[in-house]
Amino acid sequence: MSSQILKGKGSQLYRQDPDSSIFVAVPQMRVIPAPSATQQYADATNHDSPGSFEENIDTLKQGDDLALVLVYHPDIALHKQLYLDFIAQTKLIWRTLLSNTIDGWEFEGRVSKFDLPLSFDAPVFLNWSIKVTGLPEPVEIS
Repeated sequence: MSSQILKGKGSQLYRQDPDSSIFVAVPQMRVIPAPSATQQYADATNHDSPGSFEENIDTLKQGDDLALVLVYHPDIALHKQLYLDFIAQTKLIWRTLLSNTIDGWEFEGRVSKFDLPLSFDAPVFLNWSIKVTGLPEPVEIS
């Protein structure tokens, strides 16, 4: 039986417009990570811990920083908006859809990095990040 494979090319990142609630694709993306979070644990090890093995209890879930890359152009209004989102620390709803355009995740997050290195031998790339501020939820667009 062949493996089931889904290519990353064609995946999309969407930003929900806070005024209209419409999701708008962020154009010219190169790297789109799926949203991630990390479970934090507190060490509860004590003298009575069985087998001299550490004991942990779950505490908070922490949203990760998602590293994204796009081909930047100042004539693209949404590219300028990402900078404004960074300055204002606007909490937004984001959606990542896989290349099948059906499956993905929605999550809350803020733009946490805006880095625009200018190289003499490459296109202008925007290296930016979204700090996940809410638990990612799977979505299926029908």
